[in-house]
Amino acid sequence: MKLLLTITTFFVSCLSLAEEVERNNWYAGLGIGNAFYTDDSSERSSVSKDVFAGFKPNRYISIELQYTNWGKYDNDNSVLDHVEIESVGVTTYGILPIDNTGVELTLGLGIHNTIYSEKFNVEGKTINTTSNDPFSLFGTVGINYTYVNTPNITYSFKLKTHQLSFHYELNDGPLSENDGVTGLDSFGRTINSINFSAQYNF
Repeated sequence: MKLLLTITTFFVSCLSLAEEVERNNWYAGLGIGNAFYTDDSSERSSVSKDVFAGFKPNRYISIELQYTNWGKYDNDNSVLDHVEIESVGVTTYGILPIDNTGVELTLGLGIHNTIYSEKFNVEGKTINTTSNDPFSLFGTVGINYTYVNTPNITYSFKLKTHQLSFHYELNDGPLSENDGVTGLDSFGRTINSINFSAQYNF
């Protein structure tokens, strides 16, 4: 009888744990913020937007599918009008919670499809160039503060710095050094961001 009671208790505990894992480990959300884009000459800001969904097996690791529109960055250059960057991909995060304060330190590394677009004004003509790198490296370091509204709904304020490393396709373009040149060039861009997100935990 004791053995049967022990087995029953163990079985019920496992079901409860499985239900808790199923309810708490999958999540999805939306975010909006301000991103600061840095290239070789200056830093410019723009509104950024992101959509994400992920799996968090424990409090220290999460695997996340993300789409981010990093924004449109106007340029003071008389030739280059603006730059736009989008990316979609998978990132694995290491998470270090600071006690039970809601503050977390995060470190992420992933592979993203990065779309890098530029608009040029040359001799009264508008020229648009777009490069798509499906295997660009994405790294991020940040600090998050998360407020738990209910077990299923959380809000987060995030400060992060991101590094995108990707191949940029050279076209017969408006830049004199690229005229008549095609191929791939590789470079990185730094984007710092302040972001607010709402997340639903399934």
